[in-house]
Amino acid sequence: MHPLHGDLVTIVGEGNVIDDPSTLSAYSQSIWNPFPPISPGLIVRPGSTNEVAEVLKLANRSKNPIVTRGGGASLSGYPQTDPGRSIILETRRLNRVLEIDPANMVVRAECGMLMSELEEAVGAQGFFVHTVSVPVRYVTLGGVLSGVSGSGLPPKGARDGTGLHFIMGMKVVLPDGRIINTGAGGSNVNSKADFMRGGSGPDLLGLFMGDGGIFGVKVEATLELSHKPPVRSGGFSYFNDLDSSWKAISKLTLLEPLPFSDVSIYGPGCRLLFYGVDGASQEEVDLHTKRIEKICQEEGGGAAPEDIQSKLNARIDGTSLREESFVKRTRGLVSFISGKKEFPLIHKTLTEFLAAEIRRLGFEGNGLSVVSAITPKKSHSVYASVSVLFDPSKEGAKAATLEIQKAAFKKAVEMGCSLEPHGGYAALMAGDAWSSEFKDTIKGMKALLDPNNILNVGLWGL
Repeated sequence: MHPLHGDLVTIVGEGNVIDDPSTLSAYSQSIWNPFPPISPGLIVRPGSTNEVAEVLKLANRSKNPIVTRGGGASLSGYPQTDPGRSIILETRRLNRVLEIDPANMVVRAECGMLMSELEEAVGAQGFFVHTVSVPVRYVTLGGVLSGVSGSGLPPKGARDGTGLHFIMGMKVVLPDGRIINTGAGGSNVNSKADFMRGGSGPDLLGLFMGDGGIFGVKVEATLELSHKPPVRSGGFSYFNDLDSSWKAISKLTLLEPLPFSDVSIYGPGCRLLFYGVDGASQEEVDLHTKRIEKICQEEGGGAAPEDIQSKLNARIDGTSLREESFVKRTRGLVSFISGKKEFPLIHKTLTEFLAAEIRRLGFEGNGLSVVSAITPKKSHSVYASVSVLFDPSKEGAKAATLEIQKAAFKKAVEMGCSLEPHGGYAALMAGDAWSSEFKDTIKGMKALLDPNNILNVGLWGL
């Protein structure tokens, strides 16, 4: 039995301290990626901010490592910590919407909520909140705030940018158990929510966003709301090759105002361009759609072949098709952000590198393949995921994927890309590329907030 078992039961209750081998095994590794498992000693599931604080105080006193976990949707593995000794702190019991405030247009929620749960709660009252495109049904609010681009890549990110711009404030439990609100001024102690980042003091919110969870455990967040658009629509355009679809998407991102709420290219050969359109009326949506279709047609886009059109229709009205194809695939994911100007050469270089590695290891046409998804973020940057799909029934395919994925992470960093997501091996590769000045600064902040280095040990190579 783990030495902290009894003390943890006192804090969270018998049913929320789990150490049976079958559950520990299920929590140790995602079956969808090629990364090695971790060996936790037990799982603790606090149900309140105070319980999180007491768990961290206990771990800090005993110098016991903690690995935080939300929905478990890691795409680059979990931090490797002391086998049998580390504790997984799962936040899924912190899953309440605390307040929807129509007058101030904000929602305050606990960070163990799945993003789909938050989306559905505000949607039922006629509001929209920037969540994530995928994996919206698998990742928690806290996981998103810690991870990809420090608050995620929302469905309307092509028009509005990352979710970073729509987070007002957070409540965080520091590694020593202290509880901090990121807002300054009166909002720090006399208000339930933050209504502007920074306020009358330094902007601490940015410290905890995209940190991978090394500076504290996120327990509450306040997000900006907007009204759900009255009319929503979308469509596809099918191109002969990536050059043509990229020309179309590049032109679309330069239009003012932007006619789309969402636009991306994906599928074999990146020949399929999807667009979503929001508007106050059907006439407005039709006008935006015509502008999009005109540019797509100018670059050679047309109707998708009939054999795939029916599958694609689900993509227009929901995320189910993207969700399943994105999450439930055995693959090594190399995802990154680059400048729009630099992207074509980076993508070409990276995909050619992956193809050469697959040939070198003898898996061309035999268990490994490469597929991309590309989404602009406003007019200046691009988010892309390049996946090495592997057939787990092929001997050696999983190990080969891990080797190739690690090499591709390094290649992407060398080309100046920002690696996503902020966890596991991707964080290690990104940390290896930090300048000495940047790394020393992060080390100093980590030492200040987590002097016993108990929280997500080893992430970013710290």
